Formats: sequence, structure tokens, C-alpha cells
Amino acid sequence: MKRSNLSEELGAALLQILELQDELDRRNGEPVEPIPREVAKALTPSQIRSLFEVDHYPIRREMGGTNHPANLHFRLWKAHRVKTAKRDVPEIRKGERIWRANVEHALAMTDKLCLPSLEEIKAREIRRQKPKHRWPKGRKIANRGFDGNYRPMRQKTHAG
Repeated sequence: MKRSNLSEELGAALLQILELQDELDRRNGEPVEPIPREVAKALTPSQIRSLFEVDHYPIRREMGGTNHPANLHFRLWKAHRVKTAKRDVPEIRKGERIWRANVEHALAMTDKLCLPSLEEIKAREIRRQKPKHRWPKGRKIANRGFDGNYRPMRQKTHAG
């Protein structure tokens, strides 16, 4: 008997993966249309392979993911495009917004750390000077008119 070639083995593996993926995706609420066995029997290995696209999962290529087999995941082309449009692209854009905000913050912090100009130093010194008092220094506030030992009389209560 003739040994199967790599293309035929890849086609068989993809069909088996699709069956497993269909079961998992049904649990997650993502519809996947499996290829019925009778239809798959009529397809050639290259036709089966053309139904799939390679998804870089769990680490996206934009985030530094490689083409190592452990980072590649076969998906039907339609499911891959839906996942890319609805999950991957929004997450990538959010990461870009966060990165941009971090860069702007870092630039603002470096601007604060830069040495100020001579004009800025003079302006700060002028602001630091104590304001002039409203009352001249030699004037005292007048006394209330009684000495500090004054205590009002206590009223005696008669128990009776």
C-alpha cells in the first residue's frame, strides 16, 4: 500500500481539527460550519487546504508572534476573517491607544524634568516672594479691655 503524502495528511489533520474546533466554538457561542464528511470526500487535499487560513494564535504577529507551529492555528477562512475583524483588530487598536497615551505621558514627564530657562527661574522667584502685609509691622492689635485673670462668677445652685 502506498504511503500518504504530506498534503493528504495535512488535509486529514485539518478536517479533524475542524471537528474539534466546531465543538469548542459551539460552547463559546461562535458558529462554525463544519465540512460534512460526504463533501470532504469529494475534495482534493489542495481544495481542503484552500478552505483554511493560518491564524497567529495565541500571540498575534503584530505583537511579536512567530511562525512557529506552536503559534499557528488553522481556522476556516470565514471564521478567521470574522475573528480578525471582531476581536483582533479592536484589541490591536486599543493596544495602540494605550501605547500612544503612555508615550504622551512619558514625553510630558521628560518635559517636566528638563532644566528651566533663566526667565522661568526668575518668574518662580518673583512668585515665591512673600506678599506685603496689609498692616504695618509696628502696629499692635488693641486689648479687649479686661485683664487675663477675669473669670465670670459662678452661680450657686441651692438644693432644696
